[in-house]
Parts: sequence; C-alpha cells; structure tokens
Amino acid sequence: MKELSIFIDESGDFGRFSHHSPYYIISLVFHEQNHDISSQLKNFENKLMQLGFTNHSIHTAPIIRKELSYIDIDLILRRKLLSLTMAFIRKIDIKWSTISITKKQFDNFDEEISKLAKELSNFIKNNINFMLSFDNIKIYYDNGQTEIKTLINSVFSSNLPNVVMKNIQSTNYRLFQVADFICTFDLLYKKYIAKQLSKSEIIFFGNERNLYRNYIKPLSKLKF
Repeated sequence: MKELSIFIDESGDFGRFSHHSPYYIISLVFHEQNHDISSQLKNFENKLMQLGFTNHSIHTAPIIRKELSYIDIDLILRRKLLSLTMAFIRKIDIKWSTISITKKQFDNFDEEISKLAKELSNFIKNNINFMLSFDNIKIYYDNGQTEIKTLINSVFSSNLPNVVMKNIQSTNYRLFQVADFICTFDLLYKKYIAKQLSKSEIIFFGNERNLYRNYIKPLSKLKF
C-alpha cells in the first residue's frame, strides 16, 4: 500500500486588503510514507535539546519577529533555531508547494475563497498522475480556519479517491511545522522580490543576500 501524507498550513487573513497582510498563502508539504525520516527526526530532536528546546514546537514567524515564546530569546539563539530547522528540512525526503492570492485583486471573501479553490484544484489536476499513484492520501490540517478546512476537504475529495482528512495538533507533527516554515518563507520570498522586507527581517537574516542564499534558494530545490 502506497500512502501520501500532505501537511497543510495557511498564512494571512481573509477580508479587505491591508499593507501588513497583502497575501493569503496555503502551503502543502508532501511526504511519501515509504520514505523513512525517523533518523532525521531523532537527530533534529537531539539538536533541539542541545539548544535548550525540549519538546518544543517550531513557530517560524515568531522566531523571526521575536514574538510569543521567543520574546526573551536573543537573536543569536533564534538564528540557530531557524538554521537548525532549515538543515532538518534539507535532509528529509519531502516536496512542497504553495498556492496564494494577492488580496487587493479581490473585492470580497467569496472571491478570495473561489480563487484559492480554483488554484488548488488546478494544482491537483496538473499532478493527477502522481496523486493517483497512491492507494491512500491523508491530509493533515490543524483546523486553523474553518473556511480552509472546508475548502481543502471539498477540493481534494472532488478530485481524488481515498482521501482522508486528519484533524491534528500542530505541536505533535514536525511536518506540519515544516508547512508553517514554508508559509513564512513563501511570504518572505514575495517580499524579497518586491523589495518590501521589513527592517526587523533584514536584521534577523543579516542582509537580503543571506536570506536568499541560506533559505530561499535551498528551499526552491525542494519545490514540487
């Protein structure tokens, strides 16, 4: 039996365009279950513990912005934590993709949802032979937004057989945290291209070149 796991996360808010949230992004991380990543997971957990993070769930954007549980953690340690996560992603056998919209192109919520559903459906159809090569497809989502849960369930179920939705806690799945990582860096890439990186983002990475060389470029090699 061949099984494909798809971990999905989102970034952004629905509704009217605002400069602090110009995009809505959905990330998809694909892992074929016959590709064992247990040794890489164990190594990652050990290295996290060495940094002082035991049983810690990675939240990428707060690491960069020094928010939530990272508010009292200095820049050097936050950089190490993100670098360690990037190294883990590069070592595991996954692929990823994103779909996104620029919110200023739409007048209301219904138009935004419709466009995202169309983009996701097109992605599945463009990769239908790959998808159909699996006996089972399991979709992992943390129920972050009800609208996205409904969209995911509807689009995947209407395009593919043997799809199962799994409601999860993000803290329990490293690959869901990878999906969160992908969302954050897809947004950073858009801002990098548009020359819209914030001062705090540039300070965290040192400069735009480091962001591209150490994160955006290696991630691009794993894109679906």
